[in-house]
Amino acid sequence: MGACAEALEDDCKNYHVWSHRQWAIQRFDLWDEEWVFIDKLLEEDMRNNSAWNQRYFLVSKGGSHKDFTVEERNREINFAIKFINKGPNNVSPWNYIRAFVKGQKFSSFPQVSKLIDDLVPSHSGTCANLLAFIVDSHVDAGTPQRLTAAAEFCLKLATDVDQIRSRYWKQREQALRTAAAAQ
Repeated sequence: MGACAEALEDDCKNYHVWSHRQWAIQRFDLWDEEWVFIDKLLEEDMRNNSAWNQRYFLVSKGGSHKDFTVEERNREINFAIKFINKGPNNVSPWNYIRAFVKGQKFSSFPQVSKLIDDLVPSHSGTCANLLAFIVDSHVDAGTPQRLTAAAEFCLKLATDVDQIRSRYWKQREQALRTAAAAQ
């Protein structure tokens, strides 16, 4: 594992090294040792998406569709929230949370609602990740009022905050308005 660590120091996104590292972890049952390594990498560079992927690999024990326990979900969501509070515009921990909310309701995780509430006053006009989460939480509720609110946030993303993906957000806005009107 030392050779892999050295290679990752040179190129922390080297897919082949990460792949070999995962093989070695599974083959030689090195799960426990990897936690320390991953935590160190994320502390050094919280934007290292490869390290976030490796952490997910560890939690899921190499299975991409593991049915996580409530405790696992909450632990990993809380872990990611610490990093979001350090850098709200870093997409990696937001996506990491999505992996653990997937298949559940946003309302099942009050810490996610609290995160949103805490960040809205200071970041609602600048943080696309935050607004995208607000959209998803409104969609998750599914009422016509919440779908309409989600559509409004999509419009804000398209015109003010995430203009690079404006076509995506406008398409999503239109679909949400259609869904709200159909209910």
